[in-house]
Amino acid sequence: MGFFDKALDLAKNLTESFSAQVEKTANERREIIQELEPMSDTELITVLNDDSWGNSRNKRNIAYGILRKRGFKDEDLKYEQND
Repeated sequence: MGFFDKALDLAKNLTESFSAQVEKTANERREIIQELEPMSDTELITVLNDDSWGNSRNKRNIAYGILRKRGFKDEDLKYEQND
């Protein structure tokens, strides 16, 4: 196997690995969205403010996004965080 064959194999392996990681991340995000969307605003604010082990930064960011879609403004969420 020549240099270019090895380089091509390496490129294929990297592409497959990257693609698998992107798909895994997208699936995790979809699962979190499905978990959080049915929650009430109060529950989402709790998730947003709770930085415990169970609530990853990604989960809090998604909760923030859902609250923003529901009409909350940054000021509203900052106010809730200070209570």
